[in-house]
Amino acid sequence: MKPLHLAASLALMPVLLACSPASPPQPQPPLVTSYTLPYAEGGGMQRYPAVVRAADLTSLSFRVNGLVKQLKVIEGQRIRQGELLATLNPRDFEIKLNDVKAKLELAKSRVARGQQLLAKGNFSQSNFDELKAQLSLAQAEFDYAQHQLSYTQLKAPFDGVISLSYVRENEAIQIAQPVVQMHRADRLEIVVELPDALFALRPKGAQTPIVIPVRVGDDPQSYDASYYEHTERQDEAKGTFSVVLSMPPIDGRLILPGTPASVAISSTLLGGDVASFDVPVEAVRMPDDRRRDGEPLVWRLVGEGTDATTVEAVNVRVVRISNTMVKVTGALRPGERLITAGFPYLRNGSEVRLIPADAEIALAINQDAQL
Repeated sequence: MKPLHLAASLALMPVLLACSPASPPQPQPPLVTSYTLPYAEGGGMQRYPAVVRAADLTSLSFRVNGLVKQLKVIEGQRIRQGELLATLNPRDFEIKLNDVKAKLELAKSRVARGQQLLAKGNFSQSNFDELKAQLSLAQAEFDYAQHQLSYTQLKAPFDGVISLSYVRENEAIQIAQPVVQMHRADRLEIVVELPDALFALRPKGAQTPIVIPVRVGDDPQSYDASYYEHTERQDEAKGTFSVVLSMPPIDGRLILPGTPASVAISSTLLGGDVASFDVPVEAVRMPDDRRRDGEPLVWRLVGEGTDATTVEAVNVRVVRISNTMVKVTGALRPGERLITAGFPYLRNGSEVRLIPADAEIALAINQDAQL
């Protein structure tokens, strides 16, 4: 009888399977749209407005009060280090010098006589010490008067150009009152405001000199400038740092302070190993409570699958924001694809499905129609 039971059971199996409930469908990966990072043109350079600044712009003044006797320079004149720029009337200082000189000679003679008397025992040691103290005081007054007389001459501290002249001859001036303003002639300074994110790409302690192309005025030619210094405090309103570049003067051209310029900057010029890209605003996800690092990110598609592929998060820095695009820097490469729609519940390694190109166009048309 057992074979008969087995045969009956096998005969009833298709009927039982047909009556059992169907298995639930497997969830499909979410649909997403993507944006392909473009290949940068011209090396990914971005131009920033700048301005020419006089190098070592310095206001010079006398260290004593007096009457201006001679002004030996004019604005725009090139001068050499140590060249005489202006003088004060030295008469009062010469009189003072002659007075203290006479006192110094008298003190010297008194010490000489006191020394002779001391040797003969006719002069006390204490009195002789007092004479030597008076000699030291007279010598100090003489040295001071000499310095005061030398301060009636104003000389150039370095090679440069006279920018401004503040006084005229026969004019009475006070200590530290500006007389002339000058700047260096052997180099120019270019001041540019750089976004903090772009400037932060410069590695700390980097020793490699930074050479940056600069255009001055309406000259289409670019000239090499080198990094000189930068401000440590960020402009809170602009979110920028002031960076100063240095370059030699351009042969045959007079470049005045205030001349407009432009600077071509890229992340690679600043020593970084990452590039900058313009991406749609929708591709950048701002920090939220689930993000511990608190940095913006983009979701990058991994692999080349057409039906399904995975994603990974890439931290980025926001350099500049426009109406529809955001310039970011990060570990991205041209040709990679970033997700622009379909973000909910994405995690590193999540599978997604790409919406075909024709479907993306239809979706955009429908969204525009709803608006």
